[in-house]
Amino acid sequence: MISRPAMPTVPPHRGAFRARRDWLITTLATSITVLTAAIAILVAAAAAVVITIT
Repeated sequence: MISRPAMPTVPPHRGAFRARRDWLITTLATSITVLTAAIAILVAAAAAVVITIT
């Protein structure tokens, strides 16, 4: 009879792939957040310029 562990082991390459995918998703989310903030700042600055000119 073969005894199996209670928790299945994850092959090393699968764990590395999951870590890389998590890093990629985190980096992508951060980039989108920074881009959105930059666009919001530019829109607010443009609105301030328009209000100042008129």
